[in-house]
Amino acid sequence: FFFFFFFFFFKQKTAYEIMPSLVGSEMCIRDRLVGNNIIELDLPINLVYEKIWWPYIYRQNNPDAEEVPPIESREGELEPMCVVYRLTGVDGEAVENRIESLGDIKDTEDPEVTYASSSIFAENLPFGIGIEIMLENLKKINSLEAKNQLVEAIIKVLSIVAKLKICRKMLLKVRGTNLLAAKLIDFLPAYEASEGSIVDSLIYVLESIIMEANNTEEITWLQTNVVDVSHINKTLQKLDQTCQRMIDSKEDMTKPNKYVGPLTRILPYFAYGSKEAVGILVNYFQTWVQFSELDEQRDSPNKRRVVYHIARLIEIIESIPSQIPIVSDALLDSGVTQAIIDYVKKWMVGEEAMQSCAKGLPAALKLLIGVCKDHQRTQILIYKNELIEPLYNLSLSKSSKPYMKEIELQAEIFIEQITESGDTCKEAYNRAHELINQTRAEKRKQAERKKAEIMKRMKLQKTEGVLKPKVDLSIFGEAKIEEEKGYVCIVCHEGYQAKPADVLGAYVYGKKCEIRASGSFGKNYVSAGAVSIVTHFNLIHLSCHMNAARAEKSMKQPKGEWEGATIRNSLTKCNNWLPIRGGSVTDEEYNKAISKYFSDLRKIVKTDESRIAIMLHDINFMLKKFAYEESFSHYSHGGGPLHNARLIPFMIQMALYLGISGDYTCSSLKETVASFFSVVPEIEKDLKAPIKVDCEKEGEEGKTERELKLSADDLSYVCTIILVAYQNNEWTASKTMLLKAIASVATYMAVNGVTAKKREKKGPTKNFDITPSLKVPEGTGLAKVIKEIRPLLIFMVMIDKFKALEATLVKESTNREEDMLQYYQKLCTEHSRINDLATEIYELYNGKLLEAESVEALLSVLQAPEDIEIFAALAKSISS
Repeated sequence: FFFFFFFFFFKQKTAYEIMPSLVGSEMCIRDRLVGNNIIELDLPINLVYEKIWWPYIYRQNNPDAEEVPPIESREGELEPMCVVYRLTGVDGEAVENRIESLGDIKDTEDPEVTYASSSIFAENLPFGIGIEIMLENLKKINSLEAKNQLVEAIIKVLSIVAKLKICRKMLLKVRGTNLLAAKLIDFLPAYEASEGSIVDSLIYVLESIIMEANNTEEITWLQTNVVDVSHINKTLQKLDQTCQRMIDSKEDMTKPNKYVGPLTRILPYFAYGSKEAVGILVNYFQTWVQFSELDEQRDSPNKRRVVYHIARLIEIIESIPSQIPIVSDALLDSGVTQAIIDYVKKWMVGEEAMQSCAKGLPAALKLLIGVCKDHQRTQILIYKNELIEPLYNLSLSKSSKPYMKEIELQAEIFIEQITESGDTCKEAYNRAHELINQTRAEKRKQAERKKAEIMKRMKLQKTEGVLKPKVDLSIFGEAKIEEEKGYVCIVCHEGYQAKPADVLGAYVYGKKCEIRASGSFGKNYVSAGAVSIVTHFNLIHLSCHMNAARAEKSMKQPKGEWEGATIRNSLTKCNNWLPIRGGSVTDEEYNKAISKYFSDLRKIVKTDESRIAIMLHDINFMLKKFAYEESFSHYSHGGGPLHNARLIPFMIQMALYLGISGDYTCSSLKETVASFFSVVPEIEKDLKAPIKVDCEKEGEEGKTERELKLSADDLSYVCTIILVAYQNNEWTASKTMLLKAIASVATYMAVNGVTAKKREKKGPTKNFDITPSLKVPEGTGLAKVIKEIRPLLIFMVMIDKFKALEATLVKESTNREEDMLQYYQKLCTEHSRINDLATEIYELYNGKLLEAESVEALLSVLQAPEDIEIFAALAKSISS
């Protein structure tokens, strides 16, 4: 507290000394810097010290240290935190990193682990069950005026034990919700006094218990017993009393005061599980859903009541978790939802019509957004009423009139919610995306027309995707001007034709990942470090990059090497540069470029793995992003599947060069593959037919991937080794064996309750069967196994297509080392052809692979249709 007070006092004192007239002003006139980062003032000081200042000061004192030790281990070495206040804009635009939230930095904790010792309150001890004893004591207290300390202690303990699943179930079992609901209503009068924290904690406990009721398997007997109906009536009476008091005091009816907030927050939980309670709640608000009253210009007590109750209904709907659709169902069945839709449709005629209803439409749209969130029936009704298109058009309009801005904002939020709804209502989802795609197509056409006009005025022509001036070449006589073919640098716009000796490379962004250490298949999991890279495929000469980095470092406000590179890289984050060999680049220059790549890579992750192992994992991680439909731009904020597909051949180029230069031999890599296949029979022994897959066994109840002898990551890594070390005929011969391994590993993971990765792509998901005639029932053990098999098959097809790219470029011999040298030379000389072939692989992936609806369809692309028997047999061996 003293430290907080000192910080606040210091801020005010500094402001007085700098500019007395601005003390207390809301204007943002100062940057607050800690460790060369601009810090928002509302961040907790203790976290700023721990997450920003401590790592900064430790690295200054220990420049060679690779890791920062935990702050708890260095209590005696802690230094006072230095906070610098600077007037914004005095020295030009700020270049420091701005930190607005510590959410991404703060370590996440598992409450089941952190508060595990609290489970004792749910046990039957000699003196009784701890939770029951606390509830009995709480029952005797009717107000916060007496025994305040006891209430505070009981609520505090309950808020801790409510973090544990076993304690929440016990609170449900002993009917604790009724008592806590009654006490909440008793304690509300003291909320405006000094006991708000107690009421907030009590609300948290109630929310936790009732959400547990929603998730528990015992819901059948809880549906009428969670909270008594009488509590609903008492809470609604409190709402009425507050409304009258706000009318008398002429308060703003749309803004909840401190007393109303807890009521609207807890009301939907009181109604949960009881149709009678929900009916009372909906009937109460149905009386007040009178949007026509809001359209009236005159003010009256009745209008203020309508404003108040609609505002409270919006708060209630916005506070309801999507897992509890009971209120949205009741509003739909009672006709309230239809009334909202009818009102919105009435005013979708035009801007002039909306001018007279500016007060009613924002509230109606907020209600519509709340009731349709993840609610299929409501979204279907909206779709049938043809409301999506007019609201989409409204979201695009940019009116200058103040009353329209709130309406446009709500329309934009509505469309965003529909586009993120996925499977909730496919018709509404598809219609929204259809409108968005139409708008984008129209904008592209407009941009092309505008560009053509500008080119015409500037006398420019487009040749092979590059804008060039129209020049009469006859003035140069017989001289020929050679145009650059292939890849070009984003800075000098020249490639290997103009600068054959300068190494060209792609900016990439690497992220630290954990892998199984080489050669540890089937043994205790030994972790090692690796890096997963992504790219926007912006190419630059190493010399151009280094010259730009030196220039930016000597600026008045210096930039780091990768800070400036990010700007050149289309504002896509990057922290490394992967060389692409071509032209007449010497082995010496290419080796220097490779050394720079691995040197910068080891700044991202500390690892003892060999260079070839790191590169193979690099390729593996990138191909897995295709297989699992992960975002390529989640961390880098730029670049997509096509950009990364075009980089893969040059990652293979580097892997081949490492072998040619003696970093590894094909025989050593084949030993790793043999080691993997020697473990496959061990996991097959663990799987006894009929195989039983527990659909609920996942997460904390199942094993972790580390505990498995083999995993999907191991299998994909082995496929990546085969991509580099095997000849094409060896690859073809090993397909059946790999498909059997896919079936075994996927089943082994499903049996042990392990999921390799979650599908990140939004939108409706398709059913995936073995064949069109051999369907996979949803919610079965087989469905869980097939869910693991699908990405592994896509991964294997991607490997097959990149092997086919090699076969297109190289005539196969009987010696893999000779083939590697030929392939490597082609990758150095035929950049344009390789770019086209990689684009074809991407188009195949984006079409046939992602649209495949069965194992049979993917095996057809893999040219192994006869191996469907492997998966048909698997289906028979898995018990339903």
